[in-house]
Amino acid sequence: MKILHISDFHYNNHYTAAQEKMLDKMVEVLKNENIDLIFFTGDLVDKGGRDGKDFDLAYKKLNQKLKADNNSVFICCGNHDVQRDNEMFVISNYLQTVSDSSTLDQFTTKDPEQFKLSLANIKSYIDYQQLIYENKSDIIKDLYTIHKRVINEKNIGIVTINSAWRSKDSKTDNGALMYPMCLLEEVIQGVSDCEIKILLIHHPLSHFKDFQYYDIESIIYNNFNFLFSGHTHLDKIETHITGDEGIFSCVSPSTLTFGYTENKTGFTIIEFDEQNIYELKVCRYIYDKRSESFAKLNNIIINVPLEEKKQEILKYSPIFGQCL
Repeated sequence: MKILHISDFHYNNHYTAAQEKMLDKMVEVLKNENIDLIFFTGDLVDKGGRDGKDFDLAYKKLNQKLKADNNSVFICCGNHDVQRDNEMFVISNYLQTVSDSSTLDQFTTKDPEQFKLSLANIKSYIDYQQLIYENKSDIIKDLYTIHKRVINEKNIGIVTINSAWRSKDSKTDNGALMYPMCLLEEVIQGVSDCEIKILLIHHPLSHFKDFQYYDIESIIYNNFNFLFSGHTHLDKIETHITGDEGIFSCVSPSTLTFGYTENKTGFTIIEFDEQNIYELKVCRYIYDKRSESFAKLNNIIINVPLEEKKQEILKYSPIFGQCL
């Protein structure tokens, strides 16, 4: 299986010819890659997409260039997809006082009208995500989506969660975000019958408030095989171990963004055999402004930590080590 991981487009009405050229160069690199899934981990647009107008422009531009099937493209909401200050002050002020997950869950489930008001800043994104997913089996909710696909006879569960729900300011979001634990439990239940479980989220988990951070991290690490994120504009590959097996984590650099940071621009391709998801090949591409092309960095082979007995089973499996 091959996954293309891109992030942080930041599309706006100042989209430049340079960005168009970058997109064309990326397409040129990908034309022989046979990508199965495309993950876009947030910030499709900038400043909330001008009342939602830019979401359609940006998404269609990416899809048309990549010649992607909507059933293979998955996105999550980023902080730049948020329209700031649409939310009523009384709602915003109350949620800033919440200091435990139980209270947040009660707010989310006990009073639907109050919860609906808390979605004002991300309404344009919520409305647009209802349009782009065409598969009738997809579950599309305000703060998460669940998608099930079958690739090479393997049931794949893909979850996106909206970490930007409580995003206010990129400079102060770190340590200030929240997410209802009851909804996290819903998505885990939603993919419980899948053999491979994948989570897309824009922000690093460390951006959640202290009273949630460790619980959210533990739940995700124990229930998903893959974690894809963006936001930092950094190229970062990690593995984490909890229980008897680990989780692979990939942070994508910004894919088509100039000017926000000095970090490199690029994308990542992750390849693995569905029969052995614990050995992966990571191919990273970074844009070189001088040559106006994407340069391929050295491939990285990642071995996700595994409990010893499972390692022995895979060691003597005929597929172990193939395709990489």
